[in-house]
Amino acid sequence: MKKFDREAAIQGAEVQTKSGLKAKISTFGLIDDDYDLIVHLEDQEGDPFTAVYTHDGFYNASRTPSDLDLFMASKTGWINIYNTCDDSRYVSSSIYSNEEQAVKNATEGIMATIKIEWEE
Repeated sequence: MKKFDREAAIQGAEVQTKSGLKAKISTFGLIDDDYDLIVHLEDQEGDPFTAVYTHDGFYNASRTPSDLDLFMASKTGWINIYNTCDDSRYVSSSIYSNEEQAVKNATEGIMATIKIEWEE
């Protein structure tokens, strides 16, 4: 997850709570100076509810798992790790969409093909 960014949220970036609940901001700046975001959320069972948040995406004055963050999409890929003749190692510069593709494109000296995950 990425720290809540009000301007990115206004531009339509996906938002969720730190605990992973889906969130959609429907109102910016219409309540008062402290709590000016109306946010529609779904609980763990998918039931909708609405909450009010601060300008900076906080649920209340103390920091909680209900605070907002920008949603980061999880990505996965496969890379090849190679041995060199002097026993050092290096990683291929290509990230493949599946294991079969990574293995097919491997060259001499391959030590392993591994799955990696990251957020964007």
